[in-house]
Amino acid sequence: LSGVAEPGTTPTTAAEAARIKMKPAKCPVAADISLKIVGARGEFDGVASEYEWIRTERPGWKPKSQALIGDEHKQYDLLTIQKGRKKQVICFDITSFFGKTG
Repeated sequence: LSGVAEPGTTPTTAAEAARIKMKPAKCPVAADISLKIVGARGEFDGVASEYEWIRTERPGWKPKSQALIGDEHKQYDLLTIQKGRKKQVICFDITSFFGKTG
């Protein structure tokens, strides 16, 4: 992704953070959790919201890898996170903001 946020970054204001929501989603590959990001204006705050979700919903877990998958209709970010020996794959549907800079 262009404009990928650094891990630990968050949307720039509380209003932006409140605007971005996570909703259940379907992922085309096996994942422990699948979420659709709603309300992100572009890649910067969308990707930042992924890392914010991990920070708040999976305290102590650290991102280990990230992959972009998709087709002409849908785009997904797959993040593998780890805490000790435990691993989880989180699938984020990023279709709504993929390729946007706003």
